[in-house]
Amino acid sequence: MEDIHLAILTVTVLAILVADHDGLWYILGKKQTLNATRLKWLHYGIALGLLGMIVTGTILVWPSASYYFSEPVFLLKMGFVLVLVINSFFIGKLASVTTTQPFSVLSTRQKRAMLISGGASVAGWIGAATIGLFFL
Repeated sequence: MEDIHLAILTVTVLAILVADHDGLWYILGKKQTLNATRLKWLHYGIALGLLGMIVTGTILVWPSASYYFSEPVFLLKMGFVLVLVINSFFIGKLASVTTTQPFSVLSTRQKRAMLISGGASVAGWIGAATIGLFFL
């Protein structure tokens, strides 16, 4: 099961890199708008990857759940995962505007929300993956 967990992580990280690259180019003005179909598939793929990570992670942890839930580093990892789950609902709504309007014309509030959501995503994925790969 650990191999499946890591394979899902690998594929999901590749999708995240593509999405973050597109998002960075959008923010920098190198892309005026993003392709709606591509954005939709990347969002669904990453969300499915997160779900797969949660399911396979639960299967891996289940036999020793009492041990893991007493470990602060595991609880910190679950905090990062919670950030990713909550953010997945916001990022989909926020990203829809990227298909119709350039970043430069967005309101300060919209820009701030996108940057916070993107930062939360990066922190969540890096935090959870780092703890999982190096500390658990």
